[in-house]
Amino acid sequence: MPRPVTDRNPQSEGAAAGAGLRQSADAALMVRPAAFGWNPQTAGSNAFQQPVAGPVDDLRQRALSEFDALAAALAAAGVSAFALDVERNTGAP
Repeated sequence: MPRPVTDRNPQSEGAAAGAGLRQSADAALMVRPAAFGWNPQTAGSNAFQQPVAGPVDDLRQRALSEFDALAAALAAAGVSAFALDVERNTGAP
């Protein structure tokens, strides 16, 4: 039978004390995609990256829609989602 979730820190009590302890977050920090797209510097080692087919703004809108849908799904599950907006010209993904 699993042990109940507690507020104690199993790290401070030794590794054995944390065995079987279930943890889940009630909040998530999400970074809103600002400059979403293909990066030629990292594409060689990232099989998930593909060159952008079509306007980059269309891809960015799709990424923002997926981001908003995930934030809404988290909220519906009782998880607070805090969205961090970054400046579009910083080059951050």
